[in-house]
Formats: sequence, C-alpha cells, structure tokens
Amino acid sequence: MIFTVVWFSFMSSKQIKCAVLLTLSLVGIAACIAKNAGGLPADKAPALTIATARFYADAEVSGEVSAPYAMVLPDAKQAAAGVMELPLTLRLRNNGKRIIGLSASTPCTIFRWSVVSAQSRTVESQPNELCVQAIASNILSPVQQVEQSYQVLLDAQRYNAGKYYRLIFSFWCYPGHHDFMVKQPD
Repeated sequence: MIFTVVWFSFMSSKQIKCAVLLTLSLVGIAACIAKNAGGLPADKAPALTIATARFYADAEVSGEVSAPYAMVLPDAKQAAAGVMELPLTLRLRNNGKRIIGLSASTPCTIFRWSVVSAQSRTVESQPNELCVQAIASNILSPVQQVEQSYQVLLDAQRYNAGKYYRLIFSFWCYPGHHDFMVKQPD
C-alpha cells in the first residue's frame, strides 16, 4: 500500500486517473468472465477468422479491435518454439468536435495486455520492458483516428486446446478486451 501511495505521488492526475481506470476495468472484466464463463461456440470460432469489434465507446471516442477468434497450438514440429502469435489491430477514433489529447506514462504503456482464463485466473501478462521514462502523447483531431498493429506473443505451454481465454488490454489508457479460443493443430 505504501508503494502505491509513493508511486501515485510521482504521477500527474491524468496518469492516476488512467491507472485507476485500467485497474477498475480489469477487475470488472474479470468479474464478467467469472459470471459468464463461456465464450463463442466452437462452430462460431474458426481458426484465423479475424473479428472486428468495438471495445470502447462514449460520446467522443470509440475504439475497435481486430484479432482472430481462435489461435492454433503449435504442432510437434513447432513445439520447440512454443509461441502462438496473436495479431491485433487497435483503433481509436475521435467522434467529437474537440481535439482529444492521448497520453501514456511511457511509450511502453501505450499498449499493455494480460490474458485470463474463463475462471478469471491470470494465464499470462505482458513482460516488463526496459523503457525510456518519458511521457508518450498523441493528438486526435475531430474525425481522426489512430491505428496500431501488434503481435502479441503467447507462451503456448500455458494454453489448453478447446478452452476460451480473454485478452485484456489498455490502448492509450482506454480499456478493452478480446475473447479467443485455442485449438489443436489440424
């Protein structure tokens, strides 16, 4: 608790708001997963079919995520690598009539992620990176959007075929999630 207070003392009010919003959204999303432990039916989740869904919306900003419904575990030949690549494209759009400022505490915190199981247990989180200690910022003019693509590298040994998972993320301090299932290789 003392660490949290000291950490907050070095943050601006906007950074504190972003950290609190991300924490509350992660708790809320985990509660939703626990309540609705399920996901897409297997026949609705073909491998490598890209889904685009809204992850955030208010009067001024909307966000979209595009990512596959399903990930395929590596086969025996690829087992040594043990990595599944989750391609992810995130977009934020300014729907309002004012300029919106985006900021993150460091360039490494523009996009942060973790994966939870259907039982709300953390499966994997983004590893910490050595990062320049400078505030990242961007401006969204009216009707403008910012788009960024990422390759989320998942440790395949942590995932089970036939199970559903939720990628919880923050993009420019806007929280979101993407549900996916893991399949056996053909």
